[in-house]
Amino acid sequence: MRKSSALSCRFGETLAPAVWLSSKEAACRAPELLPGPHDLALTINGYDWAVAPTPFSSFLTPIPTALRPSSGPTSGGARVTVSGYRFPGEGQAMWCRFGVVTVPAQRSVSPSGWVVCMSPPGPAGNVTLELSVNSLDFTEAALRFAYSPNPHTLSPRPQTINPAPYNLHPRPYSINPKPQSINPKLETLNPTPGTAPPHWLSLNSPHPMDQVASMAPILRAAGS
Repeated sequence: MRKSSALSCRFGETLAPAVWLSSKEAACRAPELLPGPHDLALTINGYDWAVAPTPFSSFLTPIPTALRPSSGPTSGGARVTVSGYRFPGEGQAMWCRFGVVTVPAQRSVSPSGWVVCMSPPGPAGNVTLELSVNSLDFTEAALRFAYSPNPHTLSPRPQTINPAPYNLHPRPYSINPKPQSINPKLETLNPTPGTAPPHWLSLNSPHPMDQVASMAPILRAAGS
């Protein structure tokens, strides 16, 4: 492609100037168009047009108006909800830009709804948050998002709550005292040898009772 003053682009039926970059490239600035696909063509003489195989898609520029929350940790991961209008419908891709870092949006609900952006890691300080439908052209809403240092994790040294156990098993006392002899020394019931055994008197005595009574002293003497 040669450089020519007649170099221009056409978006559908709308003409736009083109800028020659090299023998293989030219840049065209899209004019204001209705949302939807448009045939893109290029000419170097104003008469012959080369049509691009892929149509150019035009969309309404999103207008973000607020975000919540407006701050997050420097480690990233904050779930930021951006509300506004003229958002693309559900299922269409969007991008969020935190300062100079671009991340894909998580969800878009409706053209007049909201979109969710997950903050990437960043240094402490303020950045602007912008939205895009094609990851190239971003809004200029200048919504402010603040990165805050990560809170310190307070992990006090654990204290011991299990003191040394006490000895719950004292030395057992003896409950079996030394047995004492319960068998006293037996005394001899047999009389000394040579001693005459006591005299026994039969009660079937043929003597009259008065004779028996008169013999009581003798019996006592014999039994003593």
